This record gives sequence, C-alpha cells and structure tokens, in this order.
Amino acid sequence: MEIIPGMDIINGLVVCAENIDWAGNGPINHDPVNVARFWKNQGARHLYISDLEGARYGKPVHLDIVRKIIDQVDIKVYLGGGIRTALSAREAFEAGVEKAVIGTYAALENDFAAYMFDTYGDKVIVSLGNLNGYVSIHDWTARTEETVYEFAQKMERMGAGTIVYNDVNRKGAHGGINMFTIGKMVEATSIPLIIGCGISALDDIREIKKFEPRVTGAVMVSALYKNLIAYEDAAKVAAE
Repeated sequence: MEIIPGMDIINGLVVCAENIDWAGNGPINHDPVNVARFWKNQGARHLYISDLEGARYGKPVHLDIVRKIIDQVDIKVYLGGGIRTALSAREAFEAGVEKAVIGTYAALENDFAAYMFDTYGDKVIVSLGNLNGYVSIHDWTARTEETVYEFAQKMERMGAGTIVYNDVNRKGAHGGINMFTIGKMVEATSIPLIIGCGISALDDIREIKKFEPRVTGAVMVSALYKNLIAYEDAAKVAAE
C-alpha cells in the first residue's frame, strides 16, 4: 500500500502547511514546488494535488503550478479540482499529470464520466465523498439521493479503474478512519480503492491494510502537515 501526500492549493499557495519547518530552521514557505520537493525527498512517489479554486470555478486554475512541480521535482501527480470538460482533462494530461481526478461532475453528469473512461481509461480516477451514506457534491457541501455504494457500482460498470474514497465527516477531524464504511465499499465493488480522510494515527494505516490488495493507497493531508504522523513512519507501516 502506498502513502500519497496530498497538497491543497489556494491562491497559488499550499494551505494546511503551517506546522512543518521545511528547511529545518525557520518558518515554512508555502510554495508548492518546495512542498512537493519536500515530499519527494521523504520518499513519496506520487502527489495528490487538489486545485481548490478549480473545484470552485469549474476548471483547473493552477495548471502552471502543476506543470512546474512535474518539471522541477520529478514526482508523479494526481490532479483533482475542476476537471469537468474534455478540454480540461486534455490540458491536465498535457501538463504532465499522470492521473486526472473527477468528482462532483461525475455524480451529476454520468455521460461525462463515461466519456472520460472511454477516452482515457485508467488514467482517470473517481473521487467519491461519503456524506452520511450519500454521494457528496458541490465541494462536499451537499449530497445527491444516490448512496455511495450504488454510485461506486455504477462507476465501475461504466469503466472506472480506481476510486478515491473519502468519508467527508472525517476530513481534518483526526478522529480516525471509518472501517465499517470502507469495508462496505470493498464489498460493493471490485476495483482498487485509495482511502482519504480520517487517518490520524499509524494504527489507522494498519487497519486499512487489512483490506489489501483491494486498497492500494491512502491520501494523507492534515495528519502529515500537522506533524501527527511522519511520512517516513506512515510509509514504513504501509509497506509492512
């Protein structure tokens, strides 16, 4: 199982990074290239970038930053946030993104999801947010009437290769993962899952590993940036 550091970008800067001293001797700088280089040096193979303004405005806003990271850091990137058209997807791949992440729009526009799977295959990941059992939309502020398990099954039938599964209520809360809903998702589908939201201790990673090989990775953001878990320790446990 792979530990994938997440990077949330707003106004061209990394947010949720205030508690890491990148240089070892002073305040950190929120420059995305420096943060990406830090994770690369820690041993990360992939970076999960969320273009938060892209999610808000419906198209990627920070492709220039993504391109710079890929050019200067030599790390593979998953990009989500605003990829809602064929043009946005093509521009993301042209920038060097390894996998494009589609979320809200896949729930609202199934034809778009089908087009993406047909065109790009496993280069497309579906981000699925669980809001009280239903599919969360609009930056996780609302939900559909479709359960996350029904939606995951539909995405699998349409050709999805991987799902990033997020328990919205656990985001940034450090309350631990929800093994029950992860288990139900594993039962509902047969495609690989990447787990996000809720990891706050090494034991959470050990619990997730019980679902290997179906669960192939975990995206970590807050717990890493707030020094609750060191990346090196998380990666070691994930590889055990």
